[in-house]
Amino acid sequence: MKKLFVIFAAIAMVGAFAATTMAADWSFYGSSRMATFYDMVGEEQTTTGDSETTMTWAQQGNSRIGARVKASDTISGRFEYGFGGDKGISDRLLYGTWAFSDSGSLLLGQAYTPVSLWVGSQAYASDAGLIGWGASYGSRKDQIRLNIAGFQLALIENPGAGGYDTLIPKLEARYDLGLGDHNIAFAGGYNSQEDNALDESVDSIFYGIGYTGAFGPVWLNAAFHGGTNLTNAGWYGSGANAATAGGDDTTTMAVAFAVGMAASETMQFQAGAGYIADENEDIGPETDEAMSAYLQMTYVFAPGFFVIPEVGIVDNMEDMNENDQGSTTYVGAKWQINF
Repeated sequence: MKKLFVIFAAIAMVGAFAATTMAADWSFYGSSRMATFYDMVGEEQTTTGDSETTMTWAQQGNSRIGARVKASDTISGRFEYGFGGDKGISDRLLYGTWAFSDSGSLLLGQAYTPVSLWVGSQAYASDAGLIGWGASYGSRKDQIRLNIAGFQLALIENPGAGGYDTLIPKLEARYDLGLGDHNIAFAGGYNSQEDNALDESVDSIFYGIGYTGAFGPVWLNAAFHGGTNLTNAGWYGSGANAATAGGDDTTTMAVAFAVGMAASETMQFQAGAGYIADENEDIGPETDEAMSAYLQMTYVFAPGFFVIPEVGIVDNMEDMNENDQGSTTYVGAKWQINF
């Protein structure tokens, strides 16, 4: 009798779970992305001391599959997994949201952080989008985020590691001012890590402003960001050098822009560029600079299937000790099918 009771209880639990799952609204999606590029690498970046040409022919690491789930009028969520060229699986997104009002919600889980100011859709390097060469990026991190009428406040996983202690979460905030076809975003952040051995802390500050606007068939995106010790806080989109506890701070300034035009329903053109500069007297007396620029065309074969031929350059310029860090010129295309 006891075993029979356990069986009926298990059946009841499975039935209740199935009923709950069926009641939720699941919307699955996926994206397969192939990178087919040639890199012309300068002699400063090769082990042979000569310029080299290399080929990339692989599935991009940001190919993905996921789902958006609506459990009720107030509870929803999303998950997303990535599949790299080596067929490794990574968790990109996993979060739930509670809409407590028409203009307010609370997010729990791994999601994009507020300081990510999207600029352009540079396809090279797995859709780099000028990240590391002028565009700001906070990545996808574990967080508790409050959203109210265009304002975001997030308490985020502190990336302290390697001997650093973390006592407070990383803080990021953002406000989006919507003006019809135009939007202005103001973003800021703060992070602190403690080195107990030296009894010193590394404090990081981020500030940035972004603009997106449409002018008929033409659009323009631009962003500026700066701050101190950005890489230490996990704002590695800056591409800046990290600072060490008790030493000089790394100061960073960066700017990026992209402009595009829809020539027809199947063809679009886009160009973009970004620049980053940072200084730290402990590393060197000069400014470490880097830039990237690209020109691309998007051609749509069918809804959800398109190719982006692109040509561009990544110039690492000189480091803080005036060493030439070389440059890479590239040409190729990204192929993408969304399903």
